[in-house]
Amino acid sequence: MNLRSFSELNDFVRHGLRNAEALIYKGELRTAAETLNVLHRQAPNDWRIHLIAIQLAEAAGNTAAARQAAERAVSMAPEASTALIEWARVLARDGEHDKALDAARKAAGKVADDDELVLSRVVAVANAAGDWNLAKETLLRALSVRANDHNVLRALGYNALHRRALDEALDWFGRVLADLPEDEIALAGRAWALLEQGKNEAAAADYQTLLRLRPDFPEYAYYGAIARGETPDRQPNTITERIVAGYASQFDDLVVHHLGYYAPRRVAEIIHETWPAKNASILDLGCGTGLLGVYLGPIEGSLVGVDFSQTMLDQAKTRGYDRLHKCDLRDALRDTPPQQYEVIVACDVFVYVGRLEPHVPDIARILRPNGMVALTFEQSETAPLELRRSGRYAHSVDGVTQALEAGGLTEVRIEPLTLRYEAGAPIAGFIATARKRPPG
Repeated sequence: MNLRSFSELNDFVRHGLRNAEALIYKGELRTAAETLNVLHRQAPNDWRIHLIAIQLAEAAGNTAAARQAAERAVSMAPEASTALIEWARVLARDGEHDKALDAARKAAGKVADDDELVLSRVVAVANAAGDWNLAKETLLRALSVRANDHNVLRALGYNALHRRALDEALDWFGRVLADLPEDEIALAGRAWALLEQGKNEAAAADYQTLLRLRPDFPEYAYYGAIARGETPDRQPNTITERIVAGYASQFDDLVVHHLGYYAPRRVAEIIHETWPAKNASILDLGCGTGLLGVYLGPIEGSLVGVDFSQTMLDQAKTRGYDRLHKCDLRDALRDTPPQQYEVIVACDVFVYVGRLEPHVPDIARILRPNGMVALTFEQSETAPLELRRSGRYAHSVDGVTQALEAGGLTEVRIEPLTLRYEAGAPIAGFIATARKRPPG
């Protein structure tokens, strides 16, 4: 037994921290807190107590307390790699990526290549900040001591995908698949790289294998259809959710100020023009952060928002909505009783949902007589429904008009508009409005 082992035998704080950590894993948070309080009274200068306090606070959903504990740990032990990486992780969670990267680099510089815990968290911080080069550098360090670690090889593959190094990605995934021919994560990565390279036949074969392994996973069917040259009818919610999650906290600034997103403002103007008394009951499908509520301002009627992103809905709470529901557009339309709303709005929704036709009958059913629908679309000049490389759907004016009329709506009007700007180029789109004919 070496001297370090003798010192650990007498380290009562370490034993107490392990006990507290075990209690947290079992969900016994109150007892864990009491244990940490006792330890803190006995060893007020031991920074390790604050590391476990981070875990406790996060298990309790108290992000502010977790940040406070991480800040205390790093202030007491500014050279300790574990304190630094925990502080980096908290900073990354709070969106302070530059500071997080600084702390992560410092932590990485203090550990050996076989320190899996710290290095894996450096990679996580780098990924959150989009610093793919730091992530690659750290992963290669790990690979230097674990030459055929499949987890590291998979991570390097996806890192290469983010860097658009597609041949490199294929090499990393190929190393995994040489040992594990039906490894789902590596197969999905290779299929995506092949699809991006235009090697559609090989990509389709991988997606067919993935569907055999996971027949209930809609993304594989979606991308498999694209690889076969088909246009899927709809985009799976899981894909849309990832897109939303990537920019939810900066959504308004991104789409309004940087991309010139005008659609909710114009739709609000149309509603005010049609209902100048502001007494309409309105359903906002895919309400996002509530931009329609901002542009509508106070109304005498009611405003209900639906979105599947809780992050978006949390931001919409203060924007004039009477009710907000976390659910899928399809479920909202299916489950709403007849004749509930004068206005149904969907701004920048069918660019992800895809086909309009299946939803029009329910839209017409829940509209009140003479009610209005207002929908926005990216415009396709080549096909009724077009899936673009952006991952968004574009619709033709004729296709939308026919779908609305076939679903029981009349007085279809098309108003062209520029939906947004991307890389300085305008994205052509249009607003389609239609009415529900009163009975008789």
